[in-house]
Amino acid sequence: MILIVVLSVFIIFLGSYLRNSFQASKKGLPPYLNTYPRQRYLFRKNLPVHKGSTILDLGCGDGTMLRLFEKEYGCKKAVGYDINNFAIRRWKFINKILWKKNITLIHDDLFRADLTWYDYVYLFLLPDFMEKVEPRLFERIDPETVVICNAFPFLNRQPTKIVTDKKGKERLFFYKK
Repeated sequence: MILIVVLSVFIIFLGSYLRNSFQASKKGLPPYLNTYPRQRYLFRKNLPVHKGSTILDLGCGDGTMLRLFEKEYGCKKAVGYDINNFAIRRWKFINKILWKKNITLIHDDLFRADLTWYDYVYLFLLPDFMEKVEPRLFERIDPETVVICNAFPFLNRQPTKIVTDKKGKERLFFYKK
């Protein structure tokens, strides 16, 4: 009986996830990209994030990076925007169980995010979407905000710092206004 309930819940969540992914692709929105453990290792070694800072993740998916920022760096406020309602609802529930009070996940279009008061803005988006985000992002951030891009750089800006992985591949790109 318990197995049937667990399988039913899994199928409902999987259906919701697939529906949200399909709807996003129909609207030309980016798919969910997971940050792998080896990439998170690069973050731990190279991020200039300071305790008590604020960070915004545009396209946060399930909030994995927000939890890393909160746990590893002691961010006082970590906020994520994503259009994947399934991922947001699931992790809002898990964050409540884990007592993650400094993490806020918002189901909304990332272009509606208030960018003015964050110390850091993190993005892991595909290149075609990065191109759409770039002009709006840099118009609206504070001059001291550090923008961190995972895997894909902006096309029209020079990064202030580039971090490579063990194979020499460029992985993290840092920008300022």
